[in-house]
Amino acid sequence: MKIKIGVGLLALLLVLTCLTACGGDITDRAQNTSVFGRAVPTFDVDASGDFTILQFTDTHLISGSTGKDEKTLAAIRTQVEEQRPDLVVVSGDMIEGNNVDPRFNKLAAIEAVGTLFEELGQYWAYVPGNNDGEKNGSTEDVVAVLAAYNHCIVADEENLTGATQYAVDLLRADGTLAHAYTAGSAAYYTDLLAFFGTSAAEEKPYTVSS
Repeated sequence: MKIKIGVGLLALLLVLTCLTACGGDITDRAQNTSVFGRAVPTFDVDASGDFTILQFTDTHLISGSTGKDEKTLAAIRTQVEEQRPDLVVVSGDMIEGNNVDPRFNKLAAIEAVGTLFEELGQYWAYVPGNNDGEKNGSTEDVVAVLAAYNHCIVADEENLTGATQYAVDLLRADGTLAHAYTAGSAAYYTDLLAFFGTSAAEEKPYTVSS
């Protein structure tokens, strides 16, 4: 009897350990998926010059299906449907970092967000935070998973430091660049700061081809 109980407890411990440590592990996804040169959509600015960006940050999702996660995702859906933004930005710590929650599933959490915006038909720009790469996969791995979603903007335009860096061009009716909104995963790096400084301030003609 003692042996059976001991084996049963060991099996339970192994299951709990796997749920905690292995939950939705996406480690090395970036080795098979590159976002270098991935296309970034261009957005038109209306005649009034208005362009609406809706930002969400620090959602710290556990699996996409916990009670807290479901409330968070429902709130995002409601805001997008009510505000009807031109672009959504999800900036920093979308996924929980180091934690001991046995429900943690990184892949499921990422898929929950990606699926939500696909259902809404909403373009959204992802900007990684440090928590996103702390457990069961790096920020580069998160970006690799998100690259499968058509409405998610992740790209590595200049092959600089960090998981993502890109400019989102906003075009005036006359075809010139209105703004270049940039996003990156580690803006404190010198090469990214240089990229942001030049691209954000740049004003240039832009040709749209059909």
